[in-house]
Amino acid sequence: MEKPLISIIVPVYNVEIYLPKCLDSIINQTYERLEIIIVNDGSTDNSPQICEEYTKRDSRIKLLHKKNSGLSSARNAGLDIANGEYIGFVDSDDYIEKNMYLKMLNSLKEYSANLIICSYFSDREIKYPCEKSMLANVDFVFRLYLKDQIQAFAWNKLYSKDIFKDIRYTNGILFEDMDVFLPILVKAEKIVLLNDKLYHYIKRENSITSTHFNSNQIKCLDIIESHKGYLDGIYDNLIKERSMFLCWWLLCQMKKLDENYAKRFVKTIRKNKPNFPITCKIDFLLLRMLAYGFNVKFIFWIRKNIFMKT
Repeated sequence: MEKPLISIIVPVYNVEIYLPKCLDSIINQTYERLEIIIVNDGSTDNSPQICEEYTKRDSRIKLLHKKNSGLSSARNAGLDIANGEYIGFVDSDDYIEKNMYLKMLNSLKEYSANLIICSYFSDREIKYPCEKSMLANVDFVFRLYLKDQIQAFAWNKLYSKDIFKDIRYTNGILFEDMDVFLPILVKAEKIVLLNDKLYHYIKRENSITSTHFNSNQIKCLDIIESHKGYLDGIYDNLIKERSMFLCWWLLCQMKKLDENYAKRFVKTIRKNKPNFPITCKIDFLLLRMLAYGFNVKFIFWIRKNIFMKT
């Protein structure tokens, strides 16, 4: 019986320094029946030439050049031509363990599931989805997600292709993974949480999440709030807490205070006053001060002087 085909989608945009290590980690996988779909999203550096070289080296690679339209568009373009029974994503500035897809596929089969989430490395830290490998349902995984124990990232997962039959990433927004995560969970139903550390997430200075505050980031609040009632209202309180925490996180990303955005964030924070711990005690104190009426400029000034001295 022929082994199932896995389609791995790699969006590429101006990552010439990181790209060879990423592609090497994919073509050298111990699981060999792969369809490697590289989507060059209008790169202006040497990334297209690197992609062309790898296409000549490995017949499993399909290369698609397209006009720059962003990460969501690149992923969707890959999904549109994917032939695999399973779908994986690898960001082109990251790399993966040699046995990543073999382990994930074996676990999917073992549990008769159609979505698996693995642990990953991030700045030498290890991010675990849970204490041990296990089979979970959508309610359990969604609760972990709202508590920030599981992230919506596309790349530390392997999906049955059926999940993406009527799901695509939204163009033109940040946090596009968050936008589709709940619909993906609902479609998956049976989900494996795998403690094996298989993905290496590289944080870059000029990556989307490390650049200056962008107005599109506010849409992540709309995404979280749209989840209310999705699962019969069971997690509405957790969703409120998650939304409030995101407000605080976004305020902290601003290099200088933008009062138009701050007004909405502060309104959400004060509507859902914090009653749960935050990792940083100073952040917890400042957030409580903000929630209970202190001036936002004053709070922002305090935090800037504590954390943003350069």
